[in-house]
Amino acid sequence: MLKATVAVVSGKAILFLDKKALAAYMGYIDLNIIRANIAKTPEDSDYTLIQQRIHAAITASNPKICERLCEVSA
Repeated sequence: MLKATVAVVSGKAILFLDKKALAAYMGYIDLNIIRANIAKTPEDSDYTLIQQRIHAAITASNPKICERLCEVSA
């Protein structure tokens, strides 16, 4: 049985046959803001999912670092 993941991007459904393909696509989307010179790093890309994932990972590993980052970005 074929297992697939469907993601909706810009109103269109995209079928991914495995998690590796989905991860590669997410990386491509996450780095578009860097390629477009809108932000220098994923951490600086305001209002993006990559920034949210980075902050969530930092919070999980060290809440004190997150407090400092939140103060800087506010």
